[in-house]
Amino acid sequence: MFAGLEEGTPSPSAPTAPPTPAPAAPSSSAPSAAPRPMTTQIQPPTPPTPPAMESAPAGGGIPWKPIVLVVAILVVVAAAGGISFYILSSRTPATPGTPDVSQAVSEEQEEEEEPMEEEEPDVTPPETHPPVVETPIDTDKDGLSDAEEEMYGTSPTNPDTDGDGLFDREEVEVYKTNPLNPDTDGDGYLDGDEVKNGYNPNGPGKLLEVPQN
Repeated sequence: MFAGLEEGTPSPSAPTAPPTPAPAAPSSSAPSAAPRPMTTQIQPPTPPTPPAMESAPAGGGIPWKPIVLVVAILVVVAAAGGISFYILSSRTPATPGTPDVSQAVSEEQEEEEEPMEEEEPDVTPPETHPPVVETPIDTDKDGLSDAEEEMYGTSPTNPDTDGDGLFDREEVEVYKTNPLNPDTDGDGYLDGDEVKNGYNPNGPGKLLEVPQN
């Protein structure tokens, strides 16, 4: 009987299955007692124990994994930068020599120091008119002006004053005959008729050459 109670007592550490009553030993002399009802106590489940954290190594050790990772990233970035620089430098044409900036600056200074030429004012000369030459009046259009006609005594309104067939100007300036005498040499022929036939109106003989005047 006591053995059955000890087996039916639950363990405080973990829930156990309800005990089964042990069969009582048969006795021929005493009657068997009635089985004692057993009460089952359900214990609440214990919460799971979290895993223990690994303690850092003694002596303050350096975490090598992050350092190695950072170094590897830096090496990759440096290698990529070197490759990019090599490619760009191979494609970029060679730059020409650096020009002499000092010489250019000195030339600019010389240009600035040159004095500015003063522009002369645009002076337009006054318009000059040629002198007006008065054309002598020739009323009869014989080549002698009215003033000359008055001087020689000829008519300013008659181009052939003596009527010999020669204009007054021809007699005075070309054949040197008398413009007031129709027959200057007195041979009986008019001065104009002698000239037309090739004779000299001033004397005997032929008019070999016609005077040009």
